[in-house]
Amino acid sequence: MIQAILFDMDGVLTDTERSGGLMLVRAMANQGFAIQDTQWQSLIGTSMEYTNHALTGWFPGLDIDQFYHDWKAETFAYVHTYGVPKKKGAEEALDALADKGYLLGLCTNNIASVVHEYLGLLGWRERFQVILAAEDVTRRKPAPDTYLLAAERLGIPADRCVGVEDSPSGLTAVHRAGMITVRIPDLIDTSNVPDSIIDVTLPDLTALPAFVEQAASGLWTRKA
Repeated sequence: MIQAILFDMDGVLTDTERSGGLMLVRAMANQGFAIQDTQWQSLIGTSMEYTNHALTGWFPGLDIDQFYHDWKAETFAYVHTYGVPKKKGAEEALDALADKGYLLGLCTNNIASVVHEYLGLLGWRERFQVILAAEDVTRRKPAPDTYLLAAERLGIPADRCVGVEDSPSGLTAVHRAGMITVRIPDLIDTSNVPDSIIDVTLPDLTALPAFVEQAASGLWTRKA
């Protein structure tokens, strides 16, 4: 029985991978560094530790604390000017799943201050029964800890949860947690993710409620 749907945020519910990349480029430029598209795109969905290691390795002399300060300031300025872009079908999917009685959770590697800023601007905080950000776990995606903690806080076994992701690290985390792994592709290439860890690929969030109902009713069975 499926009882909860757990979502990544950037690239799944919010169309913020591209804008986040633009803000990263600006934050790097504030310190005189020019980062290539292929470089920042390789950071999508990874942990803060990985990002810190990559950026300081690529750009010796980078003040990582100043970078995060600038990135957050640029990000907040952007979303307060243009709003937080939503992925196709996001609000409708959240409504439909909540109406069916499923618990909803947010599991992201993004930092808490940005997560709650986005949710506040969108008016989405109350939609989720659990919200977990980078600071809530020691081991971040691709480790399963964020998803396992979400299931624990909801009081639901992991195998009764669906995890919705767009990145290799996120998909790996859901699979390692023992949850149904749903891939909805976005900006980052996931062709290198083994098929064995992905239970289903959907074109966008508009298809998610129907899939969940199909799985919950037994019309879809998980591959062995």
